[in-house]
Amino acid sequence: MKTKAMITIMLLLICTAIFASEDASNAAEHARKTQELNQLAERFKAETGFEGKISADTNRMCLGYYEGRFADIQITAEADTASFRSAFEQILDKVLPYTFAQRDQLVRSRITNIHGRIKTEYYQQVNGYRVEGIGRLSIAYEVGRNAFAIGNGTVELPEVDVSAMISKEAAE
Repeated sequence: MKTKAMITIMLLLICTAIFASEDASNAAEHARKTQELNQLAERFKAETGFEGKISADTNRMCLGYYEGRFADIQITAEADTASFRSAFEQILDKVLPYTFAQRDQLVRSRITNIHGRIKTEYYQQVNGYRVEGIGRLSIAYEVGRNAFAIGNGTVELPEVDVSAMISKEAAE
């Protein structure tokens, strides 16, 4: 019993030491990044007429998730795939300057409708190859809430020559 108590006390002391040793400049840096991203979110709302919540990613320094409506994009209950594609393309044009992707890097997927959630994704590609893992922008419309949900998972791609490093003959 005494050993359990000693181990518990030692763990508490270690945790206290870890939290006490945190650098105060990290908190200040995080606050600065948060303020900068909040200003970016407000600018996005002002420029695009977006009304809703925007979550920011301080690690990647970008706007990460949008949930709400655009004043100039209306969806009717009887909307078809073509009208959704048009709305999604309009949203892409509004969001694109706030992502790491360029328009020519994005390839759209088909539109799906699962339980009142109409969704499409735009995948980042380089030289015809999809960026694996993150590298995508998703746009969904939730019918019951009459709201859009946009997830920004784009990545900054380096501007390097990615041509073949060896010839086909050398590879064979």
